[in-house]
Amino acid sequence: MSELPSAYKSAANVRAQIEHYGLAEVVDEVIPYGSIMAGDWQQNAPWRKKRR
Repeated sequence: MSELPSAYKSAANVRAQIEHYGLAEVVDEVIPYGSIMAGDWQQNAPWRKKRR
């Protein structure tokens, strides 16, 4: 559950909280274009395993 996108705070809300409470000065940001999943999907792919 913690890895679902809904588990993360909105970047706009976090930025607003930083400004409201004077926690930091934002000098740059990283904007994601997608996601990367770890693991060797070709080796352990469920559709490659033969049923017995």
